[in-house]
Amino acid sequence: MNKTEDGLSVLSIVLVIVVAGILGAGGWALFRKHQAANAKPDTATASAQTSGKHAAQTEAKVEQTSGIAPGDQYLVIKEWGIKLKMEDADKVTYVMHGTPNGSPNADMVTSYASLRLKDTLTAVEDCKDLGLALTQLTDAPYSVKIGNYYYGYEGGPGACADANVESLRSKIIGTEVNTGAMSAL
Repeated sequence: MNKTEDGLSVLSIVLVIVVAGILGAGGWALFRKHQAANAKPDTATASAQTSGKHAAQTEAKVEQTSGIAPGDQYLVIKEWGIKLKMEDADKVTYVMHGTPNGSPNADMVTSYASLRLKDTLTAVEDCKDLGLALTQLTDAPYSVKIGNYYYGYEGGPGACADANVESLRSKIIGTEVNTGAMSAL
């Protein structure tokens, strides 16, 4: 008499569970390794707060360099692999945007980051926006070249009705941006 087996045997089920467990453990290990590689012990992270008119949320990292004067901080633009030296970097965040006029852009802008004050400093939306965009360009001989791209600032401040942050905005826009150095991470 010939018997045919229908369904899966216990051995087949155990084998499937073991393979799934191995794949899951391997994936979890890679995930943890990736998280550990992206974490930097010397950086403080602050979330960028955005309104509906901004393109994307991102994180702003402030890096305080040890062994240098306490005011030497850097605003880290992780998407581009650059950092901006700013005394008040811990008060600034950014919002990443794509190409302003579609691709290709006549101005050679590949993307840009709007600089903003952190939400904890003021509730007035117009005061949060510093009116400056840090642009990443494919060619701009009078801008700073880091790696394959050029970086520069565009724009200017708008009106601000919050007197408590107006002096900070003026300092960041007028002094820190003009004298701050840009460099690769």
